[in-house]
Amino acid sequence: MTPRRLTSLALTAVVAVLVWVFLWPTFLGGAATYTVVAGPSMEPTYESGDLVIVREQRTYSEGDIIAYDTENGPVIHRIVDGDGTNGYITQGDNNDAVDSWQPTHEDVIGKPWLHVPEIGNYLIFARWMLITPPFPYALAGAVFLYLVLRPDRTTERALHTPTTEPAGEDTALIVDSESDVTRT
Repeated sequence: MTPRRLTSLALTAVVAVLVWVFLWPTFLGGAATYTVVAGPSMEPTYESGDLVIVREQRTYSEGDIIAYDTENGPVIHRIVDGDGTNGYITQGDNNDAVDSWQPTHEDVIGKPWLHVPEIGNYLIFARWMLITPPFPYALAGAVFLYLVLRPDRTTERALHTPTTEPAGEDTALIVDSESDVTRT
């Protein structure tokens, strides 16, 4: 193995480990939860359509921004008071009043770890495209047609592989300009 190939494999392994440790989603066994901000309640800190990757922490305190589960879906707001046992009092940076929810430590998904402005809307669109008909049906149909209509690879390889048989009186070897071998 060449030094360049070895370096490439080592870098790939390092990147894979870093992605797994820091960015692998919780639903696949990782530690990161991907949250897309919806609405103006956290402006100017976060705007609608921003992607916020949150990671669970051992403790949260006043001033921390947290993402937490509610019956209406996840919310990302700032802790203004309270504790993890009796419930945090949270409020959006752009809201005048505190939230009606008081999430406990068990309700908290995590604390922001990475913020990527504006990309959340593109992710939502891509997800919608992948799960909304007719796209999945068209993709499945294209894969099916490719598998059914593709040329047989063993026949293709046999046509391009010269044999070591000597050409006898009954056989003539014809080699055309594209290196195809034909026996006649």
